[in-house]
Amino acid sequence: MGGGKETPRQKMVGLMYLVLMALLALNVTKAVLDAFVAIEKNLQVGTLAQLDRGDSAIADLNEATQEISEEVTGTFVQYPLKLAWAITVHKSQGLTFDKAILDVTEVFAPGQAYVAFSRLRTLDGVKLVSPIENRSIAIDQQLIDFTTQETNLDDLNTQLKKDTTKFLWQRLLKTFDWYALVESMSVHAASYTGALSKSEKAKNIDWIKEITSKLSQTQEDSYKFRKQLDKLFQS
Repeated sequence: MGGGKETPRQKMVGLMYLVLMALLALNVTKAVLDAFVAIEKNLQVGTLAQLDRGDSAIADLNEATQEISEEVTGTFVQYPLKLAWAITVHKSQGLTFDKAILDVTEVFAPGQAYVAFSRLRTLDGVKLVSPIENRSIAIDQQLIDFTTQETNLDDLNTQLKKDTTKFLWQRLLKTFDWYALVESMSVHAASYTGALSKSEKAKNIDWIKEITSKLSQTQEDSYKFRKQLDKLFQS
C-alpha cells in the first residue's frame, strides 16, 4: 500500500469493506451481500458521483488589517447513498410504497406474495432479488374448495332463513337475561350493610334494599319470558 493521505473515496471503500466483513460474520442472505458488493465496485470505479463537497470554517476579524479571515476546521464529502428500511410482508400490510426490493422466496402462507406485491403503487417500483417460484404463489385450499363446490341457491336461501331465526332467538335470550345485572346490584347492596351509621350508604340502605328486591322480581319475570321464547322458536 502506498503512502500519503487517504482520499474520501478510499475511506469510503475501506468502510464498505469492514461492513462486508461484518455481514459475512452475521450470515446474511446472498442478496444483501450482492447489494453491498455492487456499491463497493461503483465506489472503486468512480461511477458513483459525489453529490456535494463542503467546508466548515471559523470567521475571525484581523485587528491589524480590519479584514475577515477564515480558518477551515473540517471538510466533508457526501455520496448519493439513499437510506432504506427492511420490513416483513406481515408488518407491511396496510402500507403503500413507491419502490421496494422484494424477497418472496421463503413465503410460508397462501397469499403472502400477493400482499407483498400489492404494497407497490406500480410495477415499475418492484425489484425482485430472485425469480418467483411456484410455491410462492400458493392458493389456500379452503378457497379452492369453496369456489369449486356447487351449492343450490334454494338451499342457501333456506339456510339463511334458519340462521337468521337462530340469531334473533339468541339475541332475544341474551337481551332478557338480567342475571349479571342482579348479581352486580346484590354485591353493591352488600357494601351498604357494613357502612358507618352516619355515612351516605347507611342513610340509603332501605332504598338499595328496595331496588335489589324489585330487580330480583324482574329477574324471575325475565326467566319466565325466556322460557316462552324458547317454546316459540322451537315450535
